[in-house]
Amino acid sequence: MPLRLPMYFPRTSIVLLTVCAEHVFTAELLQDFIQRLRAWALDQFGSMHVSTPQIRVYITGCGREVLQDNVMLGWHYTLSLTRDDRQATHSRMRVLATDKAENRGRHFGVCEFVDSQLPFNHLLVHDTQNAYGVELSKSSMNPMKGAVLLDGYLW
Repeated sequence: MPLRLPMYFPRTSIVLLTVCAEHVFTAELLQDFIQRLRAWALDQFGSMHVSTPQIRVYITGCGREVLQDNVMLGWHYTLSLTRDDRQATHSRMRVLATDKAENRGRHFGVCEFVDSQLPFNHLLVHDTQNAYGVELSKSSMNPMKGAVLLDGYLW
């Protein structure tokens, strides 16, 4: 009889499937996306640079706790590529919007969260100093039914 050991996976703050967009999209399509996003970001924020996005796929058991990225760039962007159908898993972004200094005591602060559903082709941009998380509205183990997000930075 084979020895069976229990599997233990320590709980982590970020669990997802990820790949660089360069491995999925053609160079022309990716450059077109980056150029359009750069033009928009320059107009909206004065940002001249756009990072090559990562593709993040969230399925059952995947998610991101509300955390701040260890990035000192200007803005974080997320574009939803999740299919708009009843079988797809939709994601909800939670962004820590403010820490109201006037309500801050010695040991705690009062914070506001902005929750946003991200349907197909919706872009969410927030300051990299704001912590954020990703939650699933429903989930599936099938990556084709997972929440698919393009994730990157503007500066």
